[in-house]
Amino acid sequence: MAKTKKKMRMTNLVCTIVLLATLVGVIIGLFIDYVGITGSVSSGLVGSGSSHTEYAKLFDMEETWGTLSIIAAIATAVFCALGLVLSVLKNMGGKKFGSLQMIVGVVTVLLAIFAVVCVFIYGSDYSASADGGDLIQMSVTVAPAVGAWLLAVCGVINGAACVMDR
Repeated sequence: MAKTKKKMRMTNLVCTIVLLATLVGVIIGLFIDYVGITGSVSSGLVGSGSSHTEYAKLFDMEETWGTLSIIAAIATAVFCALGLVLSVLKNMGGKKFGSLQMIVGVVTVLLAIFAVVCVFIYGSDYSASADGGDLIQMSVTVAPAVGAWLLAVCGVINGAACVMDR
């Protein structure tokens, strides 16, 4: 019985460390390049082209899907922090929050996935292309950058660790 309890404490400690590390990853994801915007122009007359990529932060996004992505990303960070707090309280010998940790973990995963889906939809709304026949072709592509992926991956891992820690 003593070994089982010691093993459970070690598992809870590892889950708490994972929750802390992924919370840091989510917070970093909020403030680094979140969306990549690539513009390409090619000329059929000369046979040359150019491409340029710009990056935007999460809080630079506008319109409906940008706003939803901001809300989902901030909510993901809040639920990641809540999962960490519940884990720490449980590990300090306090009350067990089994079902609450399960709910927080599932909501964290769903919010993280929703945040990156919002970026894809935002990108599809703002991506465009124009064809000028043989003379010129232009395109603009908007896609998730490293911040969106970091937030999504760390949010999903955080939610899974929160569920495992219960």
